[in-house]
Amino acid sequence: RVLFRSDDEKEKLSGDNDYILSGFPPNSPYWSFVIYDFDNRRIEPFEETVANSYQTPIKKNGSYEITLTKHPDNYPGKQVINHAGANFSIIMRIYGPILKYYTDKESIPVGSIKKVKYNG
Repeated sequence: RVLFRSDDEKEKLSGDNDYILSGFPPNSPYWSFVIYDFDNRRIEPFEETVANSYQTPIKKNGSYEITLTKHPDNYPGKQVINHAGANFSIIMRIYGPILKYYTDKESIPVGSIKKVKYNG
């Protein structure tokens, strides 16, 4: 499990902003991203706060791109996680990973989180 609380600029993930989470999927049969508020509570509607290896499109170069927003309708055709305007953290879960991930945590392909706009 990998926990993200800040973006690439080291700023806490804010419900006032939209972000792009991008990277390369881990070498495992299944992985997921789920967001929670800063008190580690689920954000509702829960089914909109999850992206996983079964539903996330992979680009030709092998990467994924997931938009984190409180306005999913602003991103038609994109993989979106709805943070509902709450300040949040993201947990990446990796199921059945290669053994190297256990012995070398730096080998886990951790994504990039970039702020894309202010929703104020």
